[in-house]
Amino acid sequence: MTRAFRPINLLVIACVCIAFQVVSFKIQQSQFQLTTEFLVYILVALFIGAGGYLINGFYDQKIDGYNLPEYSFPFERNQVILIYSLLNILPITLGLFFLDISALIGFILLPILLLWAYSAWLKALPIIGNGIVAFIALWLPIGLLYVNGSSELLGNDLYAEFVMLMLGEIFLITFAREIIKDIEDVEGDKKYHCKTLPVRLGEKKAAYVASFFLFWSALLWFGTVKKHLAELNLLTLLFCIFTFVIVIISFVSLWRSTSWKNRAKQSSLLLKVGMLVALTTLISI
Repeated sequence: MTRAFRPINLLVIACVCIAFQVVSFKIQQSQFQLTTEFLVYILVALFIGAGGYLINGFYDQKIDGYNLPEYSFPFERNQVILIYSLLNILPITLGLFFLDISALIGFILLPILLLWAYSAWLKALPIIGNGIVAFIALWLPIGLLYVNGSSELLGNDLYAEFVMLMLGEIFLITFAREIIKDIEDVEGDKKYHCKTLPVRLGEKKAAYVASFFLFWSALLWFGTVKKHLAELNLLTLLFCIFTFVIVIISFVSLWRSTSWKNRAKQSSLLLKVGMLVALTTLISI
């Protein structure tokens, strides 16, 4: 039953929030604190994320049943409506009481609407669905920086540049990973007439597009690290190297001589690990 809410992905969401809370206070040059705004924001992010995974699983029952015959979606329609409504009402209520109207609209209502639209029909469209998820992934840390009042303090120093680098990496890697996940699920998407990129272009051409995003993410990471090599401490440098290596291995895994499903699954998992290591890198600076 818990698989419908993707607990591992929710853990990643929590890690992103924690990492950028640390980042927020480093930008402000103060000690890390578990503020009310942060606790509200992380709850909001987890509720919205859980609701998004639930509604996506509901709309994808047939496709998931084809791609994962051992998995059965655990809820009936009425149960989905009730749970999904609660998972959206709770963050809206928290936002009304604890956040300003801009945060409520931009970082609660907008992601809820986009996740529903993605699950209902945008997911089946090439590139657009992938871009929506990458956009929401980017919006999560930006929202936390905004809530903490840290976005206005980003300057031109080393730390600010790595914050901007991390935001770019989140977008590029998430975009690539979403295309790779579509490659993994291509058989079910074909059967139920989804027009994802691998269905429209074939797995190989879709892998070229994903590789393009991975290439630019690796190049951006390498260039920034090289530029500030003398300013990085040993621990941060090791994390930087580890992150770069994981992204490269993910790229190589996508082109191994095995089935597209297997190589896409391994590449996707590596990118998730790489993202966590990159967040650790940001904290270590």
